[in-house]
Amino acid sequence: QSAAGAIFAASASKKGGSPQQVDRDGAISLAEACIHQRVPHFVLVSSGAASQPRSPVYIANNVFGGLMRAKFQGEEGVRGLYEAAAMDPETSNLAYTILRPSNLTSEPALGPDAIELAQGDRFEGRISYNDLADLCVEALMSDLTDRTTFEMYYAPRPGVAVAPFPLFPLDKSVVYSPQIRGSTWQQMFQHLQR
Repeated sequence: QSAAGAIFAASASKKGGSPQQVDRDGAISLAEACIHQRVPHFVLVSSGAASQPRSPVYIANNVFGGLMRAKFQGEEGVRGLYEAAAMDPETSNLAYTILRPSNLTSEPALGPDAIELAQGDRFEGRISYNDLADLCVEALMSDLTDRTTFEMYYAPRPGVAVAPFPLFPLDKSVVYSPQIRGSTWQQMFQHLQR
C-alpha cells in the first residue's frame, strides 16, 4: 500500500552528506521511489534564489559545496521525472510541488495571513520552520499546488525590521506575477500558476 504523500526537506550538513548527495541525488531518488510506488503527491523543499545564480543570496549560499546549484539540479531532476511520468497513463495523475522558502527562523508560526507566496524566484525574506512545516502539509494535501514551484516569506507588516526584498532591481518594463496574499492556504494556492 502506498503512502498518501511524501515531503523531502533534507539538506546537506556537516553531519553527513554533500549537497550533491542530499539536495540533488536524495531529492531525485525519493521522487523516483514515489513515482514507482504511485505516491499521489511529492513535495520538495528547495530554497529561495535556487534559480538565480547571479543573485547575492545564491552566491553566498553556494560556497557551501555548491549547495544552491545542487538544490536547483534537484528541482530540475524532479520536474523531469514527473514530466516523464505524465506521459504514462499509470502515473499521469501523480503530483509534485516545489517550495522555495526564504531564510528560515525558529520563531513561532504566524499562519497564512502573515505570509506572501510568489513565483519567479524574485524575492527573498524570512519564514519560520514552523510555518514552512504547516505549508508543506497544506501543499501536500491540495490539488491546487500540483506542478507548481513557489517561494514563501513573511509579508511586510508594522513593527518588523526585516521585510522581503527583491533579489535584483526589478525591471519596470516587465510584468511580474503578483505576490499572493490570503487568509487561508487554499485561498493563496488558487492563484498559483503552473
